[in-house]
Amino acid sequence: MGDHIVTLHGHFGGGCIAFSADGSRLILGSFNIGVMDVIPYTFDKAVLIWDITDTTRPRLLFKGTGVDVSYARACNSVFLLETRREPTLCGLTVLNLDSPSTKHTICWFPTNVSPRHLVVHPAGLTAAVLCDDGHLLFLDLSKVPIS
Repeated sequence: MGDHIVTLHGHFGGGCIAFSADGSRLILGSFNIGVMDVIPYTFDKAVLIWDITDTTRPRLLFKGTGVDVSYARACNSVFLLETRREPTLCGLTVLNLDSPSTKHTICWFPTNVSPRHLVVHPAGLTAAVLCDDGHLLFLDLSKVPIS
């Protein structure tokens, strides 16, 4: 059994937890709806980056509205299934960890589609989106500029 090293505080619930491609950072995505920030550095609907050599506090990469998050190791990017202003208007957005100020929306979903869960292939070439009605959408990301 592994030994306990440290406990990090910063999220309620989850969505994504992954090491960065170089193993130096831990990426956490929390996209719960309606949870209040009740302790310092506790974020809802946010993507946090922990430096594993300094676990005193995370760095906030993104905070906003959201549904789910997935990390693609090969392109070192976080993909957000994001809700904007209305629950029926959802988009897929990408944040590259090498240039975190660069954020762009890859696509918007039609208003009759209610995406809820996202997984991106580790190479970042394909995404699968599970919708409320049980449909599973596959998206080709091979021609999407990530950086």
